[in-house]
Amino acid sequence: VYCYDGAQAVAFDPADTGNVVEGQLLTPVLGVDVNGVTCDSVFRLLYDRLQAEYDLDTCAAICGIDRGMIETLAAEFAAHGKKSCAEAYRGAVQHTNGVYNMLAIIALNIVAGNVDWKGGISFGGGHYHEVGGGAAGQVGLKSAIGNATPYSPVGPRFDRAGVKYEDYPNLVARDGYPAKRPWFPIAWHGVCQEIYAGAMEKYPYPVGVMFSYWLDWAYTMPAAKKIANRVLRDESLVPVHVAIDIEFSETSTLADYILPDTTYLERWSTPHAAPTMLTKFSGFRQPVVGSFDPSTGEYFPGVGDPSGDPEYSPLPLEEIFTRLGKALAQKAGRTFPGIGDNGWDVSAGGSTTEPWHQHQNTAWDYWANVLNNYEIESGHTAASIRAHGGAFEAKGNEYDGEKLMHRYNFKAPLHFYSETLAKTLDSMRSSQSEDKRFDPLPGYKPIADFLDRPVVDAEYPFTVVTWKPVQHTQGRTAWSPTLMMLEPENMAWMNSADARALGLETGDTIRISSATCPEGVVGKVYVTEGIRPGVIGVSNSFGHWELSSRPHEVDGKPTGFDPRRGKGFTINPVLREDPSRPGVVLTDKVGGSASYYDTRVRVEKVWL
Repeated sequence: VYCYDGAQAVAFDPADTGNVVEGQLLTPVLGVDVNGVTCDSVFRLLYDRLQAEYDLDTCAAICGIDRGMIETLAAEFAAHGKKSCAEAYRGAVQHTNGVYNMLAIIALNIVAGNVDWKGGISFGGGHYHEVGGGAAGQVGLKSAIGNATPYSPVGPRFDRAGVKYEDYPNLVARDGYPAKRPWFPIAWHGVCQEIYAGAMEKYPYPVGVMFSYWLDWAYTMPAAKKIANRVLRDESLVPVHVAIDIEFSETSTLADYILPDTTYLERWSTPHAAPTMLTKFSGFRQPVVGSFDPSTGEYFPGVGDPSGDPEYSPLPLEEIFTRLGKALAQKAGRTFPGIGDNGWDVSAGGSTTEPWHQHQNTAWDYWANVLNNYEIESGHTAASIRAHGGAFEAKGNEYDGEKLMHRYNFKAPLHFYSETLAKTLDSMRSSQSEDKRFDPLPGYKPIADFLDRPVVDAEYPFTVVTWKPVQHTQGRTAWSPTLMMLEPENMAWMNSADARALGLETGDTIRISSATCPEGVVGKVYVTEGIRPGVIGVSNSFGHWELSSRPHEVDGKPTGFDPRRGKGFTINPVLREDPSRPGVVLTDKVGGSASYYDTRVRVEKVWL
């Protein structure tokens, strides 16, 4: 890192507490010499952008608030020094411009210098490594794959996440620029909303078999209801769809096969913590119902087939994939890595005292290794980890004086200017003659499609937003009768000024429609001062058309159902598709987030 001392650029280490360097980050307008090269500091680049593109009146107009509020908040933020912190979650980032919104928010913390300070921004205490961290006796559950037959994926990830278009020259030669569908080289966590659209266009290759698990795509993803029905009902697009699910969800009812999954009370898992937790810990969830045979590793949930036959009972995900892998290996006459006897390579850890260290024949083989890895790294016994539901660092390790105990300590630079963005090709704006790369600096970006064309929809006067109500953590929690008793159905929130203009009162039935969904969805309105004018708010988790809200037949017998799960309505089918590429909601093409907050809608009273 460099600062300018009035004559030259001076290198300094922000983590070095012994050697203090004084200077300024704002280099001269004409730049500064660094090893014979004229350079600008990134702070100068950011400063120049702010001066050229933004003033308080412009920002206030974009945000729809008074200029004085911005000035007041800025003064308060600055007054608290390193104890001021700017943080955000999905409300700021589930937009087409989400990455740039978050870059701007993080920049406030860099300017405040609050990283690693008490009251400032924290990266959290971290967690122990369930997949192994390389210590003696640990088993690397990601890398130490046993069995002789290696396996390497062929082709890119189907959602093109974490993958560069230019790394597949055959596709570039065939389709050119812009790409047939967007690629997301920086969206390392995945772009699940692209699955159906990719399947529809057989891009980047046709689907052979689709497994769905955990995420109820057809219900949860914006603008997914229509394309899910189209793609998952067409065997030329998805020949085989296997769902692993607890319920007849909106996605699972479109599957060829449903494998019964276990609930959180019947499975092992290792839930991680948010960085709000300042000490290190890792949860270890384990079954609290059913029975377990430690000699064989078999788990019997105690529900399902009345005969108790485990073949017809719910199974943990790891058990399902282990059994599938063993069956495929037997049919193919070969071994598969990470499956069966000698499924794990334990030579590096040197721990071969227990058979489950090497073998992967049951779900418990995997989770016993996870428990072993926790035990070695944390220093807690396996019995203690199971009894306490995890491995926890001792209390009192949150702070070190005025700093955090677990500090980021500038392991890597904190960026105003992202070199990763500056070096990454935009597959949707580049051409054969010109490379277009992503903007490396924070800045305001209008809502736009994949081709960077603004999406305005001016004929639709309202913006619709959505959220999770406090009693529902996920869309699927409507299966809880207790939670549905607290609020039997949701309503669309509307400001009283808008309600008066439309002649609406609380309890009236309305239709909300968009350019993507002109037929709209129907629900009731709630008039409140708790939402700003021009905005309609609809909470998630309600309005299921499946999730066992109606009966199905299994082997000719009707299943149980609860119509309460279908009460209310969901706004997701109305959310705006990207007009440049069919089948997918507006999306942040940098970070991959689906847009939940950028749809313009019309509201009309429904006369019953």
